[in-house]
Amino acid sequence: KAAYLQAIAYNLTGDPVYAINSMRIYQAYGENLKEVTGSDSRLVIAWLGSVFLYGLEILKYTYPDFDPAVEKVFMSMYDKLFLPVLLTPYPVTSNWGHAAGESHTAAAIFKNDTAMFNKAIVNFKAYVRGGTQNNGFPNSIKRDLEHSQEAVGSLVQGAELFWTHGVDVYSMDDNRLAKGVEILADTVVTRLARKTTDEHDRPRGSAWEMAYNHFHHRKGMPMTKTKTLVLNQIRPDFIDGEKWGLGSLLRGDFDDADKTVLLSDFTARGPRQLARQPKIVLFRLPASHRDNDIAGNQSLGASILVSPGSSANRPGIFERGYYSLRGQRVLSIR
Repeated sequence: KAAYLQAIAYNLTGDPVYAINSMRIYQAYGENLKEVTGSDSRLVIAWLGSVFLYGLEILKYTYPDFDPAVEKVFMSMYDKLFLPVLLTPYPVTSNWGHAAGESHTAAAIFKNDTAMFNKAIVNFKAYVRGGTQNNGFPNSIKRDLEHSQEAVGSLVQGAELFWTHGVDVYSMDDNRLAKGVEILADTVVTRLARKTTDEHDRPRGSAWEMAYNHFHHRKGMPMTKTKTLVLNQIRPDFIDGEKWGLGSLLRGDFDDADKTVLLSDFTARGPRQLARQPKIVLFRLPASHRDNDIAGNQSLGASILVSPGSSANRPGIFERGYYSLRGQRVLSIR
């Protein structure tokens, strides 16, 4: 996650110190990671198998002094430890499998492997059908909202990868995934209305912004339950877990009705009303990430200033459409 965040920080600011820090982290993992152990090792690989590549992809295609030797040593480790596990079938009904499907897809795209990509399409459709019923109902809701959001989130993020490469998984089986997102959003909103203190029930994940953007903004679907959750509870989402977060900044989009919204401060000091189309966006990292020195290198710093439009539409495989900042329509905390 530190490598990914520093790659994003470079992409936003243009300061090479973040790219250098990120490359050092990839170099260290490539040279020193020898095994992934523990009862959840396959889940860890499923989670990090994608986020590692997202950060590396950003560096490779946006940092002019990117060192190919870093990619070589990191991918040598990845191909030995991560890829064999990701290509071994996971249960199609579990959040482990859904995360693995996203990482399998990410690996195929990063490696420009057409055969692997085609196989990922077949597997991912099985994960969508395994994770949702015919009416879209997410099977993992029966467990808890934490795991169901992780599961559906991975399905949405994987579908976005396919979308940016010309394959529409989003609409399969009569928009099965859109129905699942709406059912899950309604469930989360209902639980929040009960003012539950259960940690498993809180809204989480950058995929909410991604799903809302695709189904509502791209396809014109109402997505009323998702909109309620996104506008009132999600924005702005910060760094969350191993791979989720920052969806409002990196993956959200805004129509005219959404441009003036109530957003909660990252420090949870209460809502702030943002003016329409702010001239400068300030993205503030939580103190836990801001103050810690990452991998022995320079930390991310207290804040990142973004001039709207200055970083939109950078080249790159994942970054195109997936990480675009969407110019002046990006809103975050001032």
